[in-house]
Amino acid sequence: MCIVGTGYVGLVTGAGLAKLGHSVMCVDNNHAKIDGLKHGVMPFFEADLVGLVQEGVYEGRLDFTTSFDDGIRDAQFVIVAVATPQMSSGDPDLSQLKVVITDLRQIAKQHLTVIVKSTVPIGAFKMIREMLKTQTAGQSSLALVACPEFLVEGTAVWDFFHPTRTIFGADTEQEARNVGVLFESIPGPRIYTTVETAVLIKYASNSFLASRIAFINEIAQIAERHGVDVHDVSRGILLDERFGKGYLTAGMGFGGACLPKDLAALTYTALQAGILHPILCEAITHQNSVQFTHSIELIESVLKGGNRRITVFGVSFKAGTSDVRSSIPVRVAKTLRDRGHTVIVTDPAALDFAHEELTNLGLICEANPWVAAKDSEAQLFLTGWPEYRLLDLRRLKQVVTRAAIFDGPGVLDPDSVRSAGFTYVGVGRINSSGHMRIQ
Repeated sequence: MCIVGTGYVGLVTGAGLAKLGHSVMCVDNNHAKIDGLKHGVMPFFEADLVGLVQEGVYEGRLDFTTSFDDGIRDAQFVIVAVATPQMSSGDPDLSQLKVVITDLRQIAKQHLTVIVKSTVPIGAFKMIREMLKTQTAGQSSLALVACPEFLVEGTAVWDFFHPTRTIFGADTEQEARNVGVLFESIPGPRIYTTVETAVLIKYASNSFLASRIAFINEIAQIAERHGVDVHDVSRGILLDERFGKGYLTAGMGFGGACLPKDLAALTYTALQAGILHPILCEAITHQNSVQFTHSIELIESVLKGGNRRITVFGVSFKAGTSDVRSSIPVRVAKTLRDRGHTVIVTDPAALDFAHEELTNLGLICEANPWVAAKDSEAQLFLTGWPEYRLLDLRRLKQVVTRAAIFDGPGVLDPDSVRSAGFTYVGVGRINSSGHMRIQ
């Protein structure tokens, strides 16, 4: 099979399918990326991915090329996993997808099943169908299947082999099941449905996760005004099994490459369908914007003045990944830099892959957290890396000029921070020791 695109989705999917025993050729037009992958160099950090890719290459089931012709020459299935970034209008940019479909239409000679893993709006599949129908003479038919991905950055390899569900959307059930066979050794529920249903499940899922984050962030603002620790509120809520688990931790808002984009695309889809005011979708987006502003206000309350030397711990949009796309920590760091502060950033993974991008924003990159923190006047923990819980706070106090911590994702214990001699401000956090016990 052929995988088009070697980003987070394409590379993890390709390496995962190779592990399942399939012969996989990954195609990308980025020559430097393909050359790096051929030599075992990953284009981003993702836990357990290096070993998975190296295993596939060593056993001869995984290869990489920049030639689309070579990629599809012997393929029965083509998995499209190209980027669909958000445009200013809110709808996804489908230009890369259109190029792939056009090339397939012109090059493919054998029957192919085209599996779309790129996140695209419902209406886009009508366009894809029309493009696939207009084939040149001598070509076989091209079947179309939507197989939305639910990989979470930081745990993407685990998620591939242990999915919460796998969805196959097609015009006929047989076409959907033909693709399902590729994943037959993977456990979990399987959904065989229409293309449109598969796509809407994907968009609704990510938008619902965004709504949970927006909700608890609003609760956090209420909690701050009444001396309540929002983490205690979250713990109390999640004891009710109806609410499930996860995505109920207050912070600075949601970012990354998926939730903001998919929420914007769902809003755009609603507007295109004639729903003039998709109230909930718009409210979630608005609350996320408000939460960012509120977080900056909290940080300013820590800084208490201008021209500060600030250390930012964590710039990836979440722990476990090097991805800084639509990263709230990066937005915060840039905002503070634009306000005249000196900002030194450190991160366990992101600096290796985003150093140039960060320095172009006027940020100072330093991989060693102790060097980054030296002589700082404020210490901002913006990504919830578990490594930060292990920092020796008393040692940290010895290297800083002013011991003042802001904890955006709630990665630190407020009492421990204060007992080490720091002031502490967090989103919805108070000194909660002794306030709540669950028996």
